Amino acid sequence: MEYSKLKECERFLFDMDGTLYLGDDVYPGARELMEALPALGKRYIYLTSNSSRAANEKNCAVGDRLYTDIAAAQNASAVPVLVLSGETTPEMAAAVRQPDYTLPSVKELLEALC
Repeated sequence: MEYSKLKECERFLFDMDGTLYLGDDVYPGARELMEALPALGKRYIYLTSNSSRAANEKNCAVGDRLYTDIAAAQNASAVPVLVLSGETTPEMAAAVRQPDYTLPSVKELLEALC
């Protein structure tokens, strides 16, 4: 997969629960991603399940829910990245308007940025 739009993003907006962790369990690669973003010249903020104020294509909204995280990103012209580590299954993702990127987890997001 080609990640040029993702690499152009300056800011990342992360839904937390189901994207970076679930309960007390931090997902593999989440901590490393959050530590690496500043070194890559990227800024980030944490959000709840409503990222609707994240407007423009230099923003990247990362989340696990199609109808909140990803829909809000698409409506706000942010680059939507769906991670399949939370609520959404691959089958659910295939049935709707596709985000720009669908990744298994945030671990692959870090790999895509490097």
